[in-house]
Parts: sequence; C-alpha cells; structure tokens
Amino acid sequence: MSIDRRTWHNRIQTFKAFRYPSYRLFWSSMAISAGGQRLCQSTQNWLVLELTDSPFLLGVVGFCTQIPLLILSMFAGAVADRSDKRYLLAYTQIGYGVAVFSLAALALTGVITWQFVAIAALIVGVSSAFWYPIRQAIVPEIVDHNDVMNAVALNSAGFYISQAISAIAMGWLVAQIGIGGSFGISGGIFMISLALLLMMQFTTKPATIAQRMIWREVVDAFRYTRHHSVVLVLIVMVGVHSILGTGALVTLMPVFARDILNVGVIGMGWLLSAQSWGSFLGTIVLASLGSFKQKGKLLIGALLCLGFALIAFAISRHYAFSLGLLVIYGAASALFMSTLITCLQLSVPDELRGRIMGLYFLTSMGLATLGPLQAGWIADVLGAPFAITISGAINCVLAVVVVIKSASVRQLY
Repeated sequence: MSIDRRTWHNRIQTFKAFRYPSYRLFWSSMAISAGGQRLCQSTQNWLVLELTDSPFLLGVVGFCTQIPLLILSMFAGAVADRSDKRYLLAYTQIGYGVAVFSLAALALTGVITWQFVAIAALIVGVSSAFWYPIRQAIVPEIVDHNDVMNAVALNSAGFYISQAISAIAMGWLVAQIGIGGSFGISGGIFMISLALLLMMQFTTKPATIAQRMIWREVVDAFRYTRHHSVVLVLIVMVGVHSILGTGALVTLMPVFARDILNVGVIGMGWLLSAQSWGSFLGTIVLASLGSFKQKGKLLIGALLCLGFALIAFAISRHYAFSLGLLVIYGAASALFMSTLITCLQLSVPDELRGRIMGLYFLTSMGLATLGPLQAGWIADVLGAPFAITISGAINCVLAVVVVIKSASVRQLY
C-alpha cells in the first residue's frame, strides 16, 4: 500500500524546518561557526593553563570573552531590530576570523602570552555579543510561526553537534599540529560560515521603529520585561543558571582533565565533546516533540536534572563515569535553554524580539562573565570540584524555588 508523500512528510516532525532553503543555509552557517568558536575556546583555555598553570587566570581570560556580552547584548538587540540581521551575522564572522588568525600568527612565531590571548578574547566577545542574540532573533523571520520551536531546537542541535566534533578535533589538532595550527583551522571555519551567510537569498525585515535614540529602545525592553511576570522569571532563571552553569564547567575543564582525571588534552576534548553530544541529543528530543504543551514543567525538570549532574561530575574520579555524567548534563542543559528560548520567542511581540533576545543573552552570556571568575577563584582557594558542586547545588535550589513560587511558569504553553 502506497503512502502519500505529503502524509509521510507531515509525520516527520524532527527536521521540518529544513524545508525552508534559507533556513538550511542559515543552519549550516551557524553550526559551522559554533564549531569554530568551541575549537577556539578550547584551544585558548588549554594554552592559558599551559602558560600560567593558574585556574584564576583561566577565569580572567574567560571573563574577557564574556564581558562584552554584558555590555553590548542589549545594544546588539536594538541594532538587530532596525537592521538586516543576515549582514550583521556576516560581520561577526569577520570579527571572529581576525581574532583567531591573530592568535595563530602569535602562536606560530612563539611570542604568544596569556595577555595576548585575553585581548583576542575581548574581540571574540564583541563578535559574540552580536552573534548570539541575532542568530535567535532571525529565526521567526525565516520560518513560519508554527515551526519556530522546531527551528530553534534544530538551531541548537546544530550548535551542539558542531561543538562536539570540534572539541574532539581540538585535542587531536593540538597534539598533532600544535596550538597555532588549531587556531588557524578555527579561522578558516569562520570564513566558511561567512560564505554560507552571503549565499542566502534572503533579506530580513527590520522593524518599523520611529527614529529614536537606541538607548530609549533598550529601556522599552527592560520596561516590558519588568511588567510581564513570565518573561521576568524566565530571564532570572537563565541569569542564575548562566553564572553557575556551563561557563564555570567549561572554564575549569582543563583542570579536571589534567589534574583530577589525569587524561590530558585529548581527554579534555572528549569531555567537552560528551557534554556537546548530550546537548545535541537533548535538542533532537525537543525538536521531535512538535507542539509540546508542557513546556514549563519540562523547563523546571531539566534545570533540576542538570544541577544533580553537575554535583555528580564534581564528585566523580572515574573518567568513563564522568563522560556519562556530562552527556546527561548536556542533554538537560540543552532542554532547559532551548525550551526557555522558545517560551521567550512566543511570549514577546515581533517589534521587541531582537531586544528581548538581547536581554536574554545579556543574562545568559553577559552575566556568565561572573561564572569563570567565581569558578576560577573558588577553584584556586577550595579546588575545582568544590566550585562545580556549589554551581550544581544552586541550580537545584533555583528549580525548587520556581516550582514553589511561580505557577505561571509551571503552566507555560
């Protein structure tokens, strides 16, 4: 018995956003760029630990990467609302390329210091301050409203699978061709991402906004958030998680790999990859759920799960067990973040979406500037395992508080 092609197509929910040609190019560009970022960040962190042997300076360089997001994310969102988002994304790839090609040259000539790495990290941070909010804000303009959740989840899935592959590649590249070669390949990846963006036959539609100072538009976004309790709670949730979640874990991963689990740079690549593969699986599950109606409960459950996984990872001294825990953590973290982004996307009007995404990344990435600093400082004083245990415990407490205090979030969509 034959099956009608349209009926079969409608049953395949997981990849339905790929039917939009512009989304396919956009997804490919963003996935490739994410891989370049993870390759750059992982190489950078290993280099700083080798140069300084200091968890605190690891945190300082992580802070340099994150601080531009704290300062510029809302500005970036306001610019996105009045500009062609595709070209803004293209400029971010140029910024990434300038930073990592400079690091490659310094490493290959043997004159690199941790201070040079910190300066390059600032350039990467400025590019990221625009890249992160714009890559989310552009999605509802490429796909239909009913496909937004699927497109957001697939966007995250591409982000994580690319990071998983690049994390493994980082360990091999550093071992085989050195730090400079690894940075050079990262720069080439950003150029491929740029080419794909320029191939898109698509122009975004800037919102019709009266000629006003950008800071007034930013104030409008803060005012809207303050008067909408669901949006406010979601922003607070992501802010707390960002300070005490992935940022701290990624920053301290070289310490766990070298000093606690004794697996070296290649082992660190596999640890980072395990987290990213877990995140990929989490986003694929979310993409397959279609119009899932219990987003609030999923959000809270994922936050509780990732908190317990962090605590268990901090306690573990077995490499294989730690890999498994990072898969669980990655899946739970991806479910939490992708669900939260979807809820925000569906809760705000079109003319505010860029700015609200800017506010989201101000909290998710900007406030994460505090993550590397606090994690590095605590790790210096009390050890890396204690720093990650504290992070996991506070995430669990946050989930319980939301369950008790916010019925509106529990009942979301």
